[in-house]
Amino acid sequence: DTLDIQDGGTLEIDGGIVRDVAQDATTNSAILIGDGATLTMMNGATIFGSSASAADMATVKVDGGTINVDDSSIINTGNTGTALWVEQAGGNINNIIVKNGAV
Repeated sequence: DTLDIQDGGTLEIDGGIVRDVAQDATTNSAILIGDGATLTMMNGATIFGSSASAADMATVKVDGGTINVDDSSIINTGNTGTALWVEQAGGNINNIIVKNGAV
């Protein structure tokens, strides 16, 4: 299933792994962090994206929310899609590995 985190919601990954999240053609993402929501990744957390159907399909899309990343990775499959898409968002991104995307 797709993860859609919205107003007041938080997805925190502390050293864990997230994989096999379905893509949503409506939001063009597998994990959507919307207005008022927060994504926090730390301590080697990793998100693995599935093969994307289009170059603008994001594994993680932060649109209006907050992203805080420290020492973590977002890894796509087969050089497809966009690993991380950040738009109208706040937060801090430090020491991130983003790879295997088409974009």
